[in-house]
Amino acid sequence: MKAEDLTRDIQKEKFKYGLIIEFLIGGFKMKKILTIFMAFLLIIGLSPVYAQELDADQIEEQGGLTPDSALYRLDRAAEKLSLLLTFGKTAKAKKGLDHAMERVLEAKTLIKKGKVGKLEELKEEHRKSVEKVKENLEKIKERDSEKALEDVLEVELKLEEQANELEKVETELDLKVVGKLNDEQLEKLKSLLESLNIDVSEVKIKVREGKEELKIRVKKEKQKTDEEIKQLEEKFKVREVKKENAEQAVERLAQKLEKLTEIANKHKERGRDVSEIEVRLNEVREILEKLKTQISNNELDSVKDLIQKADQLLNFREVFRALENEDENKLRELKREKELKKKELESKLKELEKRRAEKLSKEAEKALERAEELGEDEDREEENKPERGAKAESERTEN
Repeated sequence: MKAEDLTRDIQKEKFKYGLIIEFLIGGFKMKKILTIFMAFLLIIGLSPVYAQELDADQIEEQGGLTPDSALYRLDRAAEKLSLLLTFGKTAKAKKGLDHAMERVLEAKTLIKKGKVGKLEELKEEHRKSVEKVKENLEKIKERDSEKALEDVLEVELKLEEQANELEKVETELDLKVVGKLNDEQLEKLKSLLESLNIDVSEVKIKVREGKEELKIRVKKEKQKTDEEIKQLEEKFKVREVKKENAEQAVERLAQKLEKLTEIANKHKERGRDVSEIEVRLNEVREILEKLKTQISNNELDSVKDLIQKADQLLNFREVFRALENEDENKLRELKREKELKKKELESKLKELEKRRAEKLSKEAEKALERAEELGEDEDREEENKPERGAKAESERTEN
């Protein structure tokens, strides 16, 4: 950076913060001033996360607050203050990417907890962070062409890291969480991931366009050759990072492939037709072999398209969810049939018991009638005994 550029930036920042302090002193009550001052001390003195550039692992390790926390708004206010106190458009752009990544990790935490109600808010906040990054990229281009190109390359390096982390989060959710979500939660997750990927793609396009524009300016203004510009790019090791990210992407695709193959085999054993899915899985296996060869030969320009194609082929969670839902429906149907059979059996038993009771009742009635008949016969017999005795006596006398 030229001395006059640095002086101008410092003067701008001093003027801006002078206005802020004057506004605070002139318009705020003492209580509000103390609150902001304490927040400032908290950020500067107690929270190193805002004092340095962090990688994704550090962001996740030091993160943790999500929109369902009572302290989340305070955390976001501290974020905004830290961005306000960050000097330089390049540093602001990189800090904005950090904040965007924090929204991604917060979303991952919420999804793991099954709390998808706040995802829309995180989607909007991620979009705001990305818009600020794009604004700062535009301002970077206004500087000295060679320095601006270096700054854009620095932001591109940071962006590659963040894009790689987003893909890691998406893969982790696919492998560990998606199967536990209901249809509504799954739809919200899909909407979130699509939005995040669009945001990142927009920044990548902005970086790529800015880089190409600045290369032309450097050639014209600084009389630099293509080889010298290439050496400048190599200094930031963007290509090496892209290769490393591509290798990690292949590993993640292999994990997805293994998981989905396992699910397909499970359904195949149950007698399901998974031939269409197997065709897609085999196509992914072929793509992975091509990717390994191209990465080994440093043919990185065509790697991105192949990775996207493989990811699209593996992005058929809905198919497996439908299979799982069909299994659940079958289980429900079997359970219902079992209940119906149980009720039918109970009904038959009741009918048998009723018939048996009726039969026993009829037999009892017949037995009672028979007993009554026998009783009547005995009574008649008793009544006829004197008559028969007299008759017999009369017969003997006559003889």
